[in-house]
Amino acid sequence: MREYRLNSSLASNEKIRENPYIIYAENGAVQINILDGSIRNYAGCFDRNLLKILKTNFLDTLLSNVEKRILPVFNLEFSNRLSDQCSKIYLPPKRTMVTLNIPRTHHGIEDYRRSTESDSLRNTILTEMEMAAQDLGLPYKVLE
Repeated sequence: MREYRLNSSLASNEKIRENPYIIYAENGAVQINILDGSIRNYAGCFDRNLLKILKTNFLDTLLSNVEKRILPVFNLEFSNRLSDQCSKIYLPPKRTMVTLNIPRTHHGIEDYRRSTESDSLRNTILTEMEMAAQDLGLPYKVLE
């Protein structure tokens, strides 16, 4: 926000001043004030039991299965750094969801996320998410 000076460029807009929480993350569970960077967190409104299972059992199962079944096939690794997404899947910290970032570059493809190979990777990860949820008895459906 600050790099693009959104706060200063939008501060004169009356509608923005009335409601500056215009950046929504995690499907609206986290809302960011464009003017001062403050955050409203609605994660507490979610089913706490479901969130706990999602962020522990589901995540652990998913990462284990991805490591065994997907990383070797696509010649990838995991990364714990946002800046290191070359041939690596990054797991961003989320409060209400599980997200695996597709690598930015891979096998010399500069914009890997737009490649057909990344489509295959994305679909394989989604299938693995669905299977992990089913194994845990979680209500989970991939929307297309």
